[in-house]
Amino acid sequence: MTTTLTISDTTIGGDSLNDLLLEINSEYITIAELIRERLKAEIEKQKDATYKAMLVVSELRSSFGISKKVMKIDLEKQLKIAEEAFRNNQFFILIGDRQAESLEESICVGDIKQPISFIKLTQLVGG
Repeated sequence: MTTTLTISDTTIGGDSLNDLLLEINSEYITIAELIRERLKAEIEKQKDATYKAMLVVSELRSSFGISKKVMKIDLEKQLKIAEEAFRNNQFFILIGDRQAESLEESICVGDIKQPISFIKLTQLVGG
């Protein structure tokens, strides 16, 4: 059974910035697996010049003017970076009205009725 999940990049104020659709082929998925599937979708979307990725590190591309079509992104490296960012509270994930707390946490895909929100936190400068 395949279920389509909507992933929404959301601001702290609740505004939606980007949406991604993920096709999930299992009844349960861990937060780590959700992040992996999201990263795979982001890497695919990198071909679209208007898409702004939330989890894929893209400083190299912007610093050196590397074309999105030419650049090869290492999924495993990006996954390690994203998992570390999640552990360090650089972004959090809301599933309905509940915040995901660990990478090992398992969620029932069929129970998800609203978009899953990824909210990236930014550090204040000078404070």
